Amino acid sequence: MPFGLRNATQTFQRFLDDILRDLNCFAYLDDTLIASIDHASHYRDLEQVFQRLNEKGLVPNIEKCILGAYKLLFLGCEVSRDDISPSKEKVEALVNYP
Repeated sequence: MPFGLRNATQTFQRFLDDILRDLNCFAYLDDTLIASIDHASHYRDLEQVFQRLNEKGLVPNIEKCILGAYKLLFLGCEVSRDDISPSKEKVEALVNYP
């Protein structure tokens, strides 16, 4: 989507929501989280998301993708199989705030 358009962000988010509505994932602008219960279902979920994006002409930047991780940083939170917690850097910034 061209930059500088009014409401472009909201339009793109709505577009992603429509594309990925019934899939096992969460998308926020250019970040997509696919959380699955095991490896087999994760690969199936990845395939479904990539197929849906491809059908709509969207191409993920594979160099920025993190696939099959047990723990990762997502929207300022550390997300793992067991829990979601604020990133250590965010907590440290609050603790050390003058």
